[in-house]
Amino acid sequence: MIIPNITTASGMILTMQDWRSLGVEEVYADLAALLTKPGYDVLKQLSPLKRYWGWQGKLTLNINQVHKIRSPFNGEKLRFSDAEIDALVAILKPDAITHEEVVRTNPAAEDAIAGLLYINEGKVSLQDTIFEKDFRVLDDNCVCEACSQGLTRAYLHHLYQATPLLCKRWLVMHNYARSSD
Repeated sequence: MIIPNITTASGMILTMQDWRSLGVEEVYADLAALLTKPGYDVLKQLSPLKRYWGWQGKLTLNINQVHKIRSPFNGEKLRFSDAEIDALVAILKPDAITHEEVVRTNPAAEDAIAGLLYINEGKVSLQDTIFEKDFRVLDDNCVCEACSQGLTRAYLHHLYQATPLLCKRWLVMHNYARSSD
């Protein structure tokens, strides 16, 4: 089972309830990303961190490379001492911590963000105009929430153009369910 990094774009697109509905029991987060947003002052108020997300499963926190961070939002340089990081981890109370730079990727979610749909024939781009009038469900053999509700390829093609965030949410759920089979 893939452990999603909930501090990446593909990890944040689903709610914790969505991840639970997909059978995920453990998530992973990078403290460096959290130190830039929501930020150190907000994190100090979150005890435990799982409550912030409403997560009830296992949470592993990566505390590698957290002493010097450049914010991707405004370029600000953030610096934290060992004592500040240790105190923060004690407040956040993750189930596990790692000091290793671990790359947690979810190819199914990354593909969904890029508009790729997993079907029996393989991966296809939902942006392709052939899907404008393709009224078949995403996959006849899939029991994900999108397929169970009968969402069509044409509808998701439309959503990808008009409301990409909503479409990507459906695609992540579908692709993740397909890749977990």
